[in-house]
Amino acid sequence: MIEDLEERIPRDAALPVISLTLYRGIITLDLRAGSHCATLLHLSGDPGGYGIRGGLGSGEDAAGIEVSRPDGQPEGESAGHESARFADILGLLQSDALLAEDLARTGAGPKDIGPVFPYSAHDTIDRDLFYRWFAKGKEHIAQGDVYQLQLGHEIQVDSRIPPFQVYQRLRLQDPSPYMYYFVTPQGVHVIGASPELFIGLTPDGDITLRPIAGTVGNPGGEEARQAAIRQLTGDPKERAEHLMLVDLGRNDVARCCTPESLEVDRLMTTEVYSHVIHMVSDVIGRIRPGLDKYDVFSAAFPAGTMTGTPKVRAVEIIEETEVSSRGVYAGAVGFLGFDGMVLTALCIRTASYHSGSYHLRASAGIVEDSQPESEWQETMKKMSSAYLAITGKELAHESLAG
Repeated sequence: MIEDLEERIPRDAALPVISLTLYRGIITLDLRAGSHCATLLHLSGDPGGYGIRGGLGSGEDAAGIEVSRPDGQPEGESAGHESARFADILGLLQSDALLAEDLARTGAGPKDIGPVFPYSAHDTIDRDLFYRWFAKGKEHIAQGDVYQLQLGHEIQVDSRIPPFQVYQRLRLQDPSPYMYYFVTPQGVHVIGASPELFIGLTPDGDITLRPIAGTVGNPGGEEARQAAIRQLTGDPKERAEHLMLVDLGRNDVARCCTPESLEVDRLMTTEVYSHVIHMVSDVIGRIRPGLDKYDVFSAAFPAGTMTGTPKVRAVEIIEETEVSSRGVYAGAVGFLGFDGMVLTALCIRTASYHSGSYHLRASAGIVEDSQPESEWQETMKKMSSAYLAITGKELAHESLAG
């Protein structure tokens, strides 16, 4: 079901609402197994589709790469050309992976990747305005309009640091389940280290949503970290907020799964990242006959962890309150396969880059028992890893212009 809601915040003209790309060439690099699989998509009537496999070598030539055609026909001249092209790309990927290994082995850090670039940073709002937004959100909660509301803000960093260098730093300092770097047709670079699975759908029809709700800072050090985990999982406010959003996720999955298959798995587990610790659950189900991946997207998007609950009213309040477009933030990035497979992550812990500026964004979940300062600090902690990758400085130590 698509809701027709009024858009009050002007969109960023550089970003499309939806950007879909059909990738003809795919390279899968498995660093643990020391192997790769490179595939050219074979479309009907297209003679250029090949499968290419091999072990990881120096990346200097294509000698160790095996080329095969799905129809069993001879390789032909174009296969050799594609082999060489894939070998060049593999060489770049392997050199990037070796760089990360070398830095880790020598004890160097993300700041050792590339030179330091000057920058300037400012926030779209200041703390006082966020406090006023917070008070408005609490009024909506008191009136029963919503039970939970996600409000956030953006930090803009003007810098000449290359976007791929930011990705390399981010991958080293904050390795996350869903790392991505891509460029849209409009020239917007998107760099992310998302911890949150949005929709997972197997070719056999198994659906997974993995809502994250509940966050504390990672203090570093095992003893302090365990204390922070106990604080997070034992906090009545955090638990109530988490259960609220898990229930919303259950409702989303229930719209497209068989009733008997719906369940919650791994309730309130914790995941640790460089700057934050999250509370996570899995909502699973099996897709109903006659439905497909697009029905699952329609049922679940946007994610409740990015809006609040109930979703429609929460989105309306966000449009009435926030002052700048969310851009890629709170969207989804990932793969949709021809076999029905879906793997998408939420665009959080993400920076977008265009026209010389990086844009970082985060939001905090407001419920009845929330306190404004803790929610403000939560947004800053969530943006810290991307900010560090861009500037080389910890966001907590910076004084930003409003």
